[in-house]
Amino acid sequence: MADGVTGGGTEAVSRPARTESERLDLSLKAMKVVRHDLRNLLASVTIIADRIAALEDTRLAAAGPHLVTSMEQTVALSRAAQELCEVAPGSPETLALGGVASDAVDSVEGAKVSFEGLEGVSVKGDREQLRRLFAHLIDNAMRATGPDGSVTLSAVPGPQAVTLTLSDTGQGVPDYAFADLLVPFAGAKRRGGTGLGLPIAASLAAANGGELHVERSGADGTVVIVTLPSP
Repeated sequence: MADGVTGGGTEAVSRPARTESERLDLSLKAMKVVRHDLRNLLASVTIIADRIAALEDTRLAAAGPHLVTSMEQTVALSRAAQELCEVAPGSPETLALGGVASDAVDSVEGAKVSFEGLEGVSVKGDREQLRRLFAHLIDNAMRATGPDGSVTLSAVPGPQAVTLTLSDTGQGVPDYAFADLLVPFAGAKRRGGTGLGLPIAASLAAANGGELHVERSGADGTVVIVTLPSP
């Protein structure tokens, strides 16, 4: 579920969730990048809008979709950056893992995820934050696998923590990008993505007393490990 395309495999580097100070520092850096990217996107919108104003009606239909796409990219990027910067400890409660995961799948358009070992397993955390955590991971995985791939979420409960594994069969990232998968904007983006899905998921895991790291990523898929507190 990492943003990018690769031909090889990488297993040597795992990234735990950032500490709070590191997360805040990265958030500030991310916002600086966002401001720069938003200015570029908005400039494109302005230029296209000006051109549309000067076009004949027969040409308007060809230019209109480009304007809409630029605006949608601007909105998606700003929302993702805001979410990254606003992650904070929520209201933890005992949650049925299967229910939260199912809600996450339902929130991602076209998502199909196989569950293994989730029935009867509970975790402690903020319901909405954990739903968003899984939704980001699932969305990222679906972008990699496409309609013909598979995504699986499995759980292994323990006395202190529940270990969850989200694996997909899509293309992973190139070796040079693997070490920065959890750094905002550092990795390659998948089509339609913002490059912030994994960093946001890692921050949400940390806010709920857990950790997230990428086990491996390669031509045969990506595996993300999340640990969350047991009730």
